[in-house]
Formats: sequence, structure tokens, C-alpha cells
Amino acid sequence: MEPLAGAGLDIRPWLSLFAGFKAEMLSRRAAYFVDRILSGAKPADLPFEQATQIEFVVNRKSARSLGITVPQSLLLRADEIIQ
Repeated sequence: MEPLAGAGLDIRPWLSLFAGFKAEMLSRRAAYFVDRILSGAKPADLPFEQATQIEFVVNRKSARSLGITVPQSLLLRADEIIQ
């Protein structure tokens, strides 16, 4: 399991449903902006970016323990299913 956004902590085992950004993607974009700023670019001149890749994870074990039935339509859309 690759950590999702947030200080390298993988919180997926404690959640039933999670949609978030991969930490690897966020780190790469942050490094790009740091490089541009250290190379002399003004932060105000850099473009605003929104994340374009979102990962949807379903933790069936956690959902079952909470009495939540995850619909098949959500399971089909999940990028990862934790059994």
C-alpha cells in the first residue's frame, strides 16, 4: 500500500471509503514548484494547479464492522478494494 496524502501515514485501514490524492503525485508537483522558486521564479507568477488524479479506495472489512453495505456500483468504481 502506498501512502495517500498526509505525512506518509496510510490511513486507509481505518476508513471504510476514501477518495484522496496519492502522496507521490503531490510530492512531485511540490518539488517542481520548489525548483521553480529556487531558480528565481516569483511564487505569484506560478500557475495555480488542481490535482487531476484522485484515488478511490473501499475498505470492505471496515465497512462490514460498521454495518455498512457498499453497493456494487461503488466497488466497480474503486481503484483499490481492501478485503
